[in-house]
Amino acid sequence: MENMYKILVIFVAVCFAKAHDPLPEDLSEEMYCAGCKATVKELGRALQYHTSEKMEKRVSDLLGQVCDEERFLSYEYSVKKLVKACEHLVQNHQDDLVPLLRDYYSKKSRKGHSYLHIAHIVCNKETFACGGGEEEGEEDPKKGKVIYNDDTDDFDIHFGDNVKMVKPVREFDSPKRDEL
Repeated sequence: MENMYKILVIFVAVCFAKAHDPLPEDLSEEMYCAGCKATVKELGRALQYHTSEKMEKRVSDLLGQVCDEERFLSYEYSVKKLVKACEHLVQNHQDDLVPLLRDYYSKKSRKGHSYLHIAHIVCNKETFACGGGEEEGEEDPKKGKVIYNDDTDDFDIHFGDNVKMVKPVREFDSPKRDEL
């Protein structure tokens, strides 16, 4: 019976390890994801420049200030919702974010990179704010997906039912073209 209990505890821990923390009632999954990405973008704006101050102190100090409303005024989403998502992210993941951001922005090779790479790491792999808990191969390839490619610092697009793109029409020269 004791072994069965241990197995159940391990099973529950594994199942919940790939999900983010319970969200506040008025914060949707989509808004939490958007807030996570906006927060990482704002963190990146401040951390990308090298200073004489130790990176760990910079990260810790910035995590205490990043959720200010003024930082999110230029976004298309509700400022209050972005702040709520930012606060939830920082409150629940500050211990994970400090070493992650310190290590990422301490490397000189990161200078000039977009924030997409670190946003993917933070929002998909570490906090699961934007999903990311699915194992490779579990998804239905017919649905399509957009995934971040670490090597190219860009997104790979796999077209499908959920990911579509208009097919471009080639321009042609014709006397009747002006009539169209």
